Amino acid sequence: MESLEELITNKKFDSYRVGLESRFAANKLTFEFTYTGPEGGSALRARLEKKEKIAEVCVWESGHLNLELGDTEKETEDIESYYWKTTDSNGFHDALAAGFLFVTGKGDYKSSIQKIDKN
Repeated sequence: MESLEELITNKKFDSYRVGLESRFAANKLTFEFTYTGPEGGSALRARLEKKEKIAEVCVWESGHLNLELGDTEKETEDIESYYWKTTDSNGFHDALAAGFLFVTGKGDYKSSIQKIDKN
């Protein structure tokens, strides 16, 4: 996998856009991503949505990585938040996969989160 600098500053994530958009659209998901920086540090944010479920992943070049999962169907907005430190893009890709599983309900997203915890 690529370094965080390649993924974010060099915008390597753009090369995955077409494939991800196609995959996510096939699952009736709304997908968007943005690059931010440099005032708060360069970062990449990705968001997946389907009906009442939302997943948002953000990784900074510093290696900070967070995943937020929301279920707006409940009366109180239920948000799960996870934070890690990563050294390359694997953590980001794994967190995005966990978000996909959460939003679609197609798998055990908690197992994906445990995989990130172990790295």
